[in-house]
Amino acid sequence: MNYVIANASTGKVLTNRGDGSNNARIYADDYVEGDYAQVWQLEQLSSYPAYYILYNKTYNSAIDVALDNKRYPLQWTLTTSYSYNQLAQIEATDDGNYRFKYTKGTNSYYITALANGNTGLTQDADAATAAFTLRGVGTPEEPEPNPWENEAFFEENKEPAHATFIPYASTEQMRGDASYEKPWLTPENAEVLSLNGLWKLNYVTTPAQRPGEEDFWGDNADVSAWDTITVPSCLEMKGYGEPLYINVEYAFADNPPYIQMKPGLNNSVGSYRRTFDLPAGWDGKRLFLHFDGIYGAAFVWMNGRYVGYTQGSNNDAEFDVTAAARTGENNVCVQVFRWSDGSYIEGQDMFHMSGIHRDVYLYATPKAFVRDHYITAALNATYNGGTMNVNVEMDNRDGLAAAKKVKVSLLSPSGETVATETKDFASPSRFPTSCPGRPKRPTSTPWKWRSSPPTAKKKWHFPQNTASAPWRLRTTR
Repeated sequence: MNYVIANASTGKVLTNRGDGSNNARIYADDYVEGDYAQVWQLEQLSSYPAYYILYNKTYNSAIDVALDNKRYPLQWTLTTSYSYNQLAQIEATDDGNYRFKYTKGTNSYYITALANGNTGLTQDADAATAAFTLRGVGTPEEPEPNPWENEAFFEENKEPAHATFIPYASTEQMRGDASYEKPWLTPENAEVLSLNGLWKLNYVTTPAQRPGEEDFWGDNADVSAWDTITVPSCLEMKGYGEPLYINVEYAFADNPPYIQMKPGLNNSVGSYRRTFDLPAGWDGKRLFLHFDGIYGAAFVWMNGRYVGYTQGSNNDAEFDVTAAARTGENNVCVQVFRWSDGSYIEGQDMFHMSGIHRDVYLYATPKAFVRDHYITAALNATYNGGTMNVNVEMDNRDGLAAAKKVKVSLLSPSGETVATETKDFASPSRFPTSCPGRPKRPTSTPWKWRSSPPTAKKKWHFPQNTASAPWRLRTTR
């Protein structure tokens, strides 16, 4: 049953004024029809049948009278075990009203509501301000959860995970890149555009303060007055908020999936924006926006169009932005929430920070392309030969008439071809298609792994032949 709890003298009703956070004050306001901040349930715990908890379902919190310190009604996470701060006895008065009594030790306290809108506690059971009426009302509508507090919503429009690769327009460009022999270097000849560098930033301490379309992600939004920040980086290490070292606790109340910050802490939001020019020759290709890591939850827009949503602070996040990108200047916007429902499973013993903390880049592929690859290898029983199996997953999401040859080459550390295999791919399918092959090593002694020197490095090339836009993929083991 749902009730409006009104003071018998003033008619004002108990409310949290729409503030769902822990430690929020409880007030007494004029009744407003349909305001579910004023609607309470009387939750009875089976283990304490003489007591009730005044619970607001819409905000998933209970009235707590804080008898250990503040001693006034506030809002806190519902406690299902015994807590004298939340367990009330409801006493009927002679004139048909009710009192809410909370007891600690031998002392009893009663909720009061004043005409000025404040609430408090009194030990005078007969005080007029401690008498209330209970009026049944309809069941509150289920509130629309915030995306960052919805455990059923943790990604939108994200690409499925796949092995890391860097596409090239030709084998020659790949082999001519300094990163071919030194993969820790940034590729220079690849079909990749780094978006690392300077971004504009707006930083606020609560989600309610974050900018929207007009001021942030709209195509024509003006952010010239914002701060400038280097990406990748952590916001806290750039002076925005503080890093938190947490091991066994959360920075928020343990009330999943909600993020109700503990006193003095904030669920800050960083809104990032930058522009870039689409490289020449990328028209007609499929374009992906790739994040190596974003601490927190993040929404992404490009040129005023919503791109997607991601959670998973140390996981890659990748989006198909082909439909959003354009020739010439583009803008990309990322809004990062420090804490989300995903933070409950990221509570490791470490410093917790926020922001775009790893590389960001855009890359281009043909419209039908190698989306993923899975490589396994084994030596024979006498260790003088071996096999390698490569499973290549093709992606033709537009359902184009596609005919390609996928050639897999295994090279020795000196660059000599050890084995090759070619497979034909011809499918109008919109879905990924597996194209397995098993090139086999010759029976001569293979290079087996050893710790030093690292001569056992292998390179696998996946030439994807098309009439218009060949490209290459390399993985180094």
